[in-house]
Amino acid sequence: MWVRFLIFSLLLTLSTVLSSPQPVFIDSFEGETYGNDNGNITFVEGYEGLGVYFESDDSFVRYPERVLPASEGSIEFYWKPPNNIYEIYSYRHESWKNYRNYTPPSGLFLLDNIGWRAAPRGSFNFYLVPLDWKKPDSPNSSIVWEMWDGKKWHSASKGLSNRPTLSAKVVGNKVHLSWSAKHRLWLWDPNKWYKFTVTWGPKGNILYVNGEEWARGEYKGDICTSKSFSLGQDPGYWPYGPHSMLGTYDEFKIYNVQIVPTKFGESSEPAGYVVFYGTGSKSYTESIEVGDVNEFDISLQPGTYYFAVAAKTDSGFVGPLSNEVVVTIPSEEAERKVMESKESVKMFFDDFRVDTGMWRYVGSAYRDTTEDYVVLVSGIGEVGIIWFKNPVRSPFTVEFKCKTAGGFADGMVFMFYKKTDYEPYEGGYLGFERKERGSVPGYGIEFDDWQNIWDSSIGHVALIKDSVDKHLMVAGGSINDGKWHRVKISVDKEGVLVFVDGKKILEWHGELDTTYGGLGFSGATGALGNTYIIDDVRIVLKEKET
Repeated sequence: MWVRFLIFSLLLTLSTVLSSPQPVFIDSFEGETYGNDNGNITFVEGYEGLGVYFESDDSFVRYPERVLPASEGSIEFYWKPPNNIYEIYSYRHESWKNYRNYTPPSGLFLLDNIGWRAAPRGSFNFYLVPLDWKKPDSPNSSIVWEMWDGKKWHSASKGLSNRPTLSAKVVGNKVHLSWSAKHRLWLWDPNKWYKFTVTWGPKGNILYVNGEEWARGEYKGDICTSKSFSLGQDPGYWPYGPHSMLGTYDEFKIYNVQIVPTKFGESSEPAGYVVFYGTGSKSYTESIEVGDVNEFDISLQPGTYYFAVAAKTDSGFVGPLSNEVVVTIPSEEAERKVMESKESVKMFFDDFRVDTGMWRYVGSAYRDTTEDYVVLVSGIGEVGIIWFKNPVRSPFTVEFKCKTAGGFADGMVFMFYKKTDYEPYEGGYLGFERKERGSVPGYGIEFDDWQNIWDSSIGHVALIKDSVDKHLMVAGGSINDGKWHRVKISVDKEGVLVFVDGKKILEWHGELDTTYGGLGFSGATGALGNTYIIDDVRIVLKEKET
């Protein structure tokens, strides 16, 4: 009986192996590559036996086009990131060049048959953006498998986050830290191997990572078989300079069907987080491992503290630091003065040369201690708010300077009579609405630089209530030109007046709801980037607060 069972098990295993798709081409890198058509590689310990290490931006292993099955197929290989991957790609490399008026892209090629040349139908590339060297503090990263149909690219792309976004608030002598990520938080860990599988054919162009489908494109045509292709960037033509992805590659395989790969390895999602803090900007003298949580309370003595947080994988690899937030824990004397100011102070001015302790910073907002102003957002997919700590329910006038980087998104809002206890939403919701879209009571003067479906035009100023799509009044004009602008906003029982650079651009008359006393500034970006800066804020109360 036992022998029969053993024979049956062996036959079943053999049948399964024979019925599984088998590769039609393999390059195992055991001391050489197929055809020895390569450059700037070394042989090192691989996933199985030896692998090839790409040591420079112009490393590659090239293959002839004839090894690709045209109408349907899959390419699969293992990759291990280089050490310090996030540091390596946080700056522009010397080998990267401008092309005409265009700066080098941030994508690094894992697989390519274009090399920036003209693309025949079926051309392809597979690239990774661990972070954007142009905006190294941005939490956004991506991985893309794309194919060309002769007119446009069909992308199977996955957006990821390489770090959390941190916010903080002071409660008594405690600092409450919380963090989140817009996309799936995934770290490319130099201690781990990853299995990449890309396919083409009647199911579309599909991207798998570690056997999990991450993205699917709509291209169902043939792959290009008229040009060679490479691991790394194909070396045919490099107007931007070479952009091969560094790291170790191994077990390169090609199949003549669209395989569904088996699961592989462990997750690269965070196993925990590390909180860093200190008394100087970017100078963290303390760290605390807080486990797999998304908020943490810490008790500290009165003073000003700077915080950042980073994700940590189960191998011990710590990813890039989040945005920095700064908080001030006031002394008892300062706390008393703040309480007195709610009744006695009728004018407040802040040029942000010092931390007055009168603002609560949320999200990506921070005080730039070099330039002495507040940056609300400075990257892609960010949202930042500063809330004035004194509630304002009386009529008032506010004056401030503001400037953008002249980018393409999304906007900023001066908020008043606003409810403040919500998690702000980025992109076109401008931090004025809560996360996952939801109105929040209050008013705002929006400076909107992107036309969404609820906007009548691009580049406008408007008075909004509760949500970004509820416009009480819309005016023309834009401040999104990279220059400083002076804004004055007057709010009283009769309505709202808005002046930009001394010119009245909005006048609205009506009754305002003063239930809430939140006053502050928000800025947000989505898929495109911009920078929103605030300085020289002057708040004048027209009568005693109630």
